[in-house]
Amino acid sequence: MQVACIACWIALGLSSADAVKGEEEAFDKRGPLDKHAGLVQKVLDTLDLPPQQKTPLKKIVAEGHAEWRAWFRKNHEKVDAHNKAVQAAKAAGDKKQLNNVRKEKKVFMHTAPSLLRKPDAVRKALTEEQRKLFDERLLKLKRDLHRPVKKK
Repeated sequence: MQVACIACWIALGLSSADAVKGEEEAFDKRGPLDKHAGLVQKVLDTLDLPPQQKTPLKKIVAEGHAEWRAWFRKNHEKVDAHNKAVQAAKAAGDKKQLNNVRKEKKVFMHTAPSLLRKPDAVRKALTEEQRKLFDERLLKLKRDLHRPVKKK
């Protein structure tokens, strides 16, 4: 899913700066990790939560989303530089350089705030039983997200 968003940007000739112009723009133009908060919310939606628990959790998810957007606005030039380096290594056919650039980009992107990677605030608002279910479902989601894309 994340790879598809980045591929769409590149295919359309968009930079990451285009991704954060405004709320009214398409959801997939706001950065490769922009959907993380929404994915965490979807996991929360699968839990049987009472209304008094849903409101604070939605606020936590919204704050996590805002943190990601702020980080992305601040770092979009670095994200673009990494994307261009990946494209240059691909164009040159240099697999070793491509792997190195991808590793560097991954390390850099993991400096971004993400409820998917660090759901502590969400977990604190859940009961022990809910936390167990949340952790199981979040783990499954992460596995599904990182499953290699099969080429046709």
